Amino acid sequence: MQYRLALDLGTNSIGWAVFRLHKKAEDHRDQPAELIRIGSRIFPDGRHPKTGDSLGAKRREPRSQRRHRDRYLQRRTKLINCLQRNGLFPALGSAAARALQTQNPYKLRADGLDGPLTPHQFGRALFHLNQRRGFKSNRKADGKGKDDDSGKIKQGIKTLTDDMHENHIRTVGEALYLRLERNEPTRTRLQGKGAKASYPFYIGRDMVEDEFEDLWKEQRSYHPDLLTDGLHDALHKIIFHQRDLKPPPIGRCTLESDQERAPKAFLSAQRFRLYQEINHLRLVHNETGEETSLSRSQRDTLVNYLEKRKTGKYIDLRKQLFGKTGHAAYSFTIELSSMARNSLPGNTTNHTLANNKAFGKAWYQLDDATQSAIVTRLLKLESDVDGQAFIQWLGTEHQLSEA
Repeated sequence: MQYRLALDLGTNSIGWAVFRLHKKAEDHRDQPAELIRIGSRIFPDGRHPKTGDSLGAKRREPRSQRRHRDRYLQRRTKLINCLQRNGLFPALGSAAARALQTQNPYKLRADGLDGPLTPHQFGRALFHLNQRRGFKSNRKADGKGKDDDSGKIKQGIKTLTDDMHENHIRTVGEALYLRLERNEPTRTRLQGKGAKASYPFYIGRDMVEDEFEDLWKEQRSYHPDLLTDGLHDALHKIIFHQRDLKPPPIGRCTLESDQERAPKAFLSAQRFRLYQEINHLRLVHNETGEETSLSRSQRDTLVNYLEKRKTGKYIDLRKQLFGKTGHAAYSFTIELSSMARNSLPGNTTNHTLANNKAFGKAWYQLDDATQSAIVTRLLKLESDVDGQAFIQWLGTEHQLSEA
């Protein structure tokens, strides 16, 4: 029996049908003659049906913790080896190592700001910096999860920084030693619940780096031959180096296969999507049922309307074309679908950067090249250090205030 298998490939389903074929007498071509069987296979999309969370999250989080632990152990081993090679740490298991273990590292970090430490004591202080090297923000990772508390962490860092300025405390190590003297905890814990939860203090990576430099400067005056510039750079790299985020692979453009896809935030990509969606719209007269395409002027009207908005409801789009009274006589064909959205997305990049908290109305006075340069720099920001440089650039090039 001659048959044909037909497939309909969807995002989370495969529809199939099997037809019996019959050859036409006049041209001997196969023609479907009978439906033998039809069906579909539906498979899950990999997300929780209620929350929409990825089913891989439960595996990804423990895997991330294991990697974090493995990298810390590798860094610790590398640091110990470097310290021992340069006479800043005793052999593990030796009597000197056991004696060093009994000394309070917070006190060593505080005492090292004003007086000499032995090479092993200084190595112990550096070892402790590696264990508590502080939080480093990553702009592209912050705020991505439901349990993300980077905002609370930054507020905790500000609280500690303000307290150190008010009480003339030089380093975070000195601040922690003073807390220890007052029988206060040196490890921060989230206090409170929900939106009101906060950290009483938090340590930033840059604060620990500043302490490293202060300690090194003071101790070098006592051990100039031992604490060389090369050793400084090697230890700083071991303690504070952090891997860059692995960039996600960028797909190829469907129109220019040898080019990468443009980021969605690019104004050219935003406008391409706007014109594409507007060109797909069709109007239908609610009484006669007559369906018509939009004219060039109607499309330009809708594009100009959406250029400065985050979204545009279909009823508002029709009002732009026919006024407040005439719009009810028409509908967009997409509105008649049970699966349709109730609005079209606008130019979200324009809407975000023309906000009063950003450029305001001055955004629309910038030329296309300047707007594109700003968007490109925003997309490349990966840390607070990059952010500060970007803020300075905005103030210099575009005369924006710090706020």
